[in-house]
Amino acid sequence: MSSKSSRASSEVVEMEVLIFEPAEVQNFNQENFTRVPPELFTNGAVVNEMIELRFSQNKLTFVPDDIGLCSNLNVIDFSYNHILELPHAISNLHNLKKLNLGGNPFISLPLELSRLAKLRTL
Repeated sequence: MSSKSSRASSEVVEMEVLIFEPAEVQNFNQENFTRVPPELFTNGAVVNEMIELRFSQNKLTFVPDDIGLCSNLNVIDFSYNHILELPHAISNLHNLKKLNLGGNPFISLPLELSRLAKLRTL
């Protein structure tokens, strides 16, 4: 076996694991995210405690369906990204009061937004 093959097979690839702590406000503004990390939605304590989610001025192109798991959210800020549409799961956010989507090239907004009775700012 050549030294190159031996070295390649023994290399360990490090992967960045994101761990989120429970907090009322999860602020990821201006962090160059290209996607909302799925790990954000895997910890029930994080999901239940979160009332504000901020991803303004990133490079997001979509919002994951898992956003619908965050039923205690009051404020979402996805302004100034590259998002074209919202998932239908957004209609599960019955406590949502403010949804900031400015600066995105939306094609359309889902009709489900009309079901959010507490939504005051769009």
